[in-house]
Amino acid sequence: GKENMAIEYLVGIALDFIISFIFGGLIYWSWKKLEKIQSIFITIRKQTESRERPFRILLVSDGESEAANNPEINKLMPDSQMRLTKRGKHMAYITGQEIERYLCNLYPSTEPPPRVVMWVSPFYRARQTALSLLSGMSMTRKWVSQVRESPLLVEQDKGLFESLGEEEMKRIYPNECERLEQMNKHQGNYWVRFPLGESQFDVCQRMQILFGSIVRDRLGDKQSGPAEVIIVVAHPVPIASFVMMWCHRTIEWFRTSLNIPYCSVRLIDSSNELWDAGFIFGGWQKENLFEPEHLCSPTNCSVLNLPNEIDSFGRMRMSSWVTRTQ
Repeated sequence: GKENMAIEYLVGIALDFIISFIFGGLIYWSWKKLEKIQSIFITIRKQTESRERPFRILLVSDGESEAANNPEINKLMPDSQMRLTKRGKHMAYITGQEIERYLCNLYPSTEPPPRVVMWVSPFYRARQTALSLLSGMSMTRKWVSQVRESPLLVEQDKGLFESLGEEEMKRIYPNECERLEQMNKHQGNYWVRFPLGESQFDVCQRMQILFGSIVRDRLGDKQSGPAEVIIVVAHPVPIASFVMMWCHRTIEWFRTSLNIPYCSVRLIDSSNELWDAGFIFGGWQKENLFEPEHLCSPTNCSVLNLPNEIDSFGRMRMSSWVTRTQ
């Protein structure tokens, strides 16, 4: 009688609790799944918007170092610790002003301001160049949300020949120099490694690894929005390698593009069909710096952006490629 009714009542309550718990769990699980799906769609939408938004990379070469005027200093100081001259710092300061002028023309009334990320080689002269750049960017310095270093941006490692002049190389390592010269004639200097060092091909591979971080900056993350401008402060060989790998240029282009002026600025622009928009600031060519500490006028960009047999954007036309390959 009453005992059976009480048992049935308790069983009913237990069943109701179990059913409610199961259905509640299913609803909660479904809600979490919907939140995750919604988050995925929001991420995809943001990434799509960031891809559609113009994206620009400014490649800045380091300024004049102490070794430029005094090669003997290479014997006393490693390449990674080489400092800028007073003129080199002034070069970078002026370049910072030119970058600021470019950014202000690009974003005249942007609110909030565009997110700018700076990548710097850990070599001391590159750090000094970056600091002087930021000093020159008096109004737009606050747009730079992050400054990061990457060892992938360092200059080409010359191994045994690091800090040695040509005569010293031949005197100290005659066999290695002879072999290197033979290999350069046989394969071309793009492929041949310095003894215990790198080839130019190795530097290009380094740049390819860095691109993943650059793309993540472009897409943004939960903590920070997408970057619209990336400033890369590095050295001549890494900069030429960056352009070659990002813009799919040829080895022939690379061989003719290593003479990069001090503190020059090369623009890579997604709104350009082939990305490479050439130099927007010419910097200072080494052969024009005659007097110590005297700073001549910057190089005209029209001189640096002259087209060659590989077309004005540096991509070989199909007809030229077929002709050269046959």
